[in-house]
Amino acid sequence: MVFDLSAVLSDRGRTMDIQAPITLKQFTCRAGSYPVAKESAVSLKAVSAKQNVLVLEGTVHAVLEMNCDRCLERVIQDLTIDVSRELDVREEILNDAAQCPPYLDGRVLDSDKLAYHEILVNLPVKVLCREDCKGICSRCGKNLNEGTCDCDKSELDPRMAQILDIFNQYKEV
Repeated sequence: MVFDLSAVLSDRGRTMDIQAPITLKQFTCRAGSYPVAKESAVSLKAVSAKQNVLVLEGTVHAVLEMNCDRCLERVIQDLTIDVSRELDVREEILNDAAQCPPYLDGRVLDSDKLAYHEILVNLPVKVLCREDCKGICSRCGKNLNEGTCDCDKSELDPRMAQILDIFNQYKEV
């Protein structure tokens, strides 16, 4: 959803409340693609604080479906992100695409682009279904949270096999 900020920027001290649903159905980035599990929203207050400075404060709330990094089960990740930005809104900056934030197009704020960038920056580094997740068996792929597997655990790392041979060679019987 887009919002024209011209009225806010025209008078110092003027405010504008922005309440908008996030229309993203899928959040896609280099790390992966995550469906939006629940309706999400942006709630902001835009304030013309001083000459050529716009302050954006509020929250971005998003609920994404992600995979647990250990067992690969689906996890609902509830993100509530506090937003606090001071933006330089001089005409020369607003007209320069390299300097202007990607969610501002001149004096127009795109709340979906703002939400996308805030979610991108605040994605969790590690997602776990629970703190004590045991992950999956590296051989058969069974989810170890559901029980143990019958795989033979005694095989050594092949990089260590030569060292074991040396120890066995000098072993006293």
